[in-house]
Amino acid sequence: GVWARGQKIRLAGIDAPELKGETREAGKRSRDALLVLLSGSLNRVTVRTVMDRKEKYGRWLGYVELTDEAKTPVNDWMVLNGHAKPWQN
Repeated sequence: GVWARGQKIRLAGIDAPELKGETREAGKRSRDALLVLLSGSLNRVTVRTVMDRKEKYGRWLGYVELTDEAKTPVNDWMVLNGHAKPWQN
């Protein structure tokens, strides 16, 4: 277990709208939904990084899970609630 604070994490396996360009408004809604989900939880989160590497913009790629009773997978939650799409190569 490694502890890190203040790291930027890109949610792996999903494609969320960008915060600039044509998708700006959808991107803001997606970001805000994620912030509400994470801030509404009094629990910690678990982040499992993908191959322990950063992507081209310096963010860690990872799968985030709330440590609540349901172990809510945040990446899947974003897709299931319409805030992102599954990543297509």
